[in-house]
Amino acid sequence: AYSNSELRRIARRSFINFATGWFELPLSFLMTNENSRYVLELVNLEDFQKATHQGTGTVFLCLHLGNFELLGILSVLWKLPPRHGIGKRIQSAWLRRAWEKILQAFQFNVIYSHGAIPKICEALGKGDIVATMTDQRMHSGRGIFVDFMGKPARTSNLTATLASITGAVPYFGYATRPGFGRLRFVFHGTV
Repeated sequence: AYSNSELRRIARRSFINFATGWFELPLSFLMTNENSRYVLELVNLEDFQKATHQGTGTVFLCLHLGNFELLGILSVLWKLPPRHGIGKRIQSAWLRRAWEKILQAFQFNVIYSHGAIPKICEALGKGDIVATMTDQRMHSGRGIFVDFMGKPARTSNLTATLASITGAVPYFGYATRPGFGRLRFVFHGTV
């Protein structure tokens, strides 16, 4: 179990990470294939590219670490198959429109979680990549319980479910931030 001071430290770092991501987001519009090599350190990209080109579709599980949104930009720069991200609809209409416009500029399609399964299965059936993030705030009756910082938390089992239903490759990755404006993205491997 974590002490209160450890939990506060982790929460503080999480909020700093989230805020930093929003400050870094405008930098993504300046991203090119050349300068992305400086900004982004990629680990095991070749393994991920091999997995995504098998034609079965890829369910990509990513944590809420680093800057998840850059996955869409990366996938365009490195010519990965069409990309989709599963997300919750942003309540603010103007913020949602702005966010969708940014993602569309990088050919990253949002599949909103409500009624998403048919769209996800269609995308995977075409061999596309569908990215999903773990979420510690699942609605009751959904997901499975896992230990999260010493407490039971309901989380999604969507990646495993989709892989078993569709035959898609389940892949895991995460991002860390070694400094402002720099990201290290680790393509960890199949799950």
